[in-house]
Amino acid sequence: MPFCHIEIDYPEERMKANKQRLDAWERFEYVDRVPVLAGCGSELGMIARGIGLLEYYKDPRTQTYHQLQNAKWLIENIADDHCTSKEITISPDFGCCTAAGAFGAEKVFFEEHPPQTVPVIDKPGEADKLQVASPKDDLWGRKIEWYHRMKELVEDTRIVFNGEEIRPLVKVGGEGECSFSTAVDLVGSKFYEWLYEYPETCRRLLRKLTEGIIGWDNYCRELTAEPKRNFFAGDDAAQMISAEMFREFCVPNVEKQYHAFPGSRGMHMCGDSLHLLPVLIEDLGITHFDVFSSRFDPEAIAGAICGKARFSGNVDPLLVCNGRKEDIMKAAMRCLSALAPCGGYVLQDGCGLPPGTPLENIAVLREASEKYGLPEIERRKK
Repeated sequence: MPFCHIEIDYPEERMKANKQRLDAWERFEYVDRVPVLAGCGSELGMIARGIGLLEYYKDPRTQTYHQLQNAKWLIENIADDHCTSKEITISPDFGCCTAAGAFGAEKVFFEEHPPQTVPVIDKPGEADKLQVASPKDDLWGRKIEWYHRMKELVEDTRIVFNGEEIRPLVKVGGEGECSFSTAVDLVGSKFYEWLYEYPETCRRLLRKLTEGIIGWDNYCRELTAEPKRNFFAGDDAAQMISAEMFREFCVPNVEKQYHAFPGSRGMHMCGDSLHLLPVLIEDLGITHFDVFSSRFDPEAIAGAICGKARFSGNVDPLLVCNGRKEDIMKAAMRCLSALAPCGGYVLQDGCGLPPGTPLENIAVLREASEKYGLPEIERRKK
């Protein structure tokens, strides 16, 4: 008997339509309506299935099993457009703390929310002594170990998708980390003070972190024979600094990452990052902003990014979790009215649905997209 046997059912015609919508999104076009994605992390599926997260992080065998079960649950229960093929991809997952963990930050795991790091650098001199982490250090090394074990485990699975037996893909899941957020994980909130008090120390630290992160990503792509193209950056901690400081401390390092992996330039930033959009677009030339926070008006986003990059998000995830259906519909329609005419927009929560979000509330996002229909820019073409 295989250690994991699951059967997934999903309408083939819906899968095809989902792919057409998301392919059109890349071209700043729409097929029949705005595509919809729901921010469903591992914790959403685990809690919905009645299992705490400590088990999820227990060992590679347990995590492989739960990622496959989560994939089935998401495909069959979440009313969005994320299922575009019979392909299931899994990867070692330790939340957003792997880079900081590789550089020595302590990790704390919890039962009901993702892991967090505990800062380990207290003084500027300690930052100067920090060595560039290698792909085999700490959490990066554990990811590699788990990757190899997961590759073995998927050979002992039986996944039947719409009657066809498939083999899950295993990736390392290496990209998305940036030096600024990693520095805040390692130093704590006083890193923001250091930007003023010890700017050269901060620059040296950020350069070392960037060097390590690029080396890690290179290693992952060579290990999995993936092309060294396209980079997605996630830098949540940077939204708290000014545009001028972002240009000074972040742009040179993020540009190195984009340059190392030429192609599409993705960015994600939680919180109020509206003031940074001109820098992201003009200085870094981002092609995608995934996923906008709900902290600012959709009309302001439209004015800043319309036609310049593909983007998604902006519906308050707490509203989707706890709100009335009519209020979720109202918020979604406001986003669609302001942002769909720009082209390249995906309706999504901004960012990350809390565990326990009712499925019927998530479905309101797709209902809103269906009600809004084809955006005016496509109706004019027809």
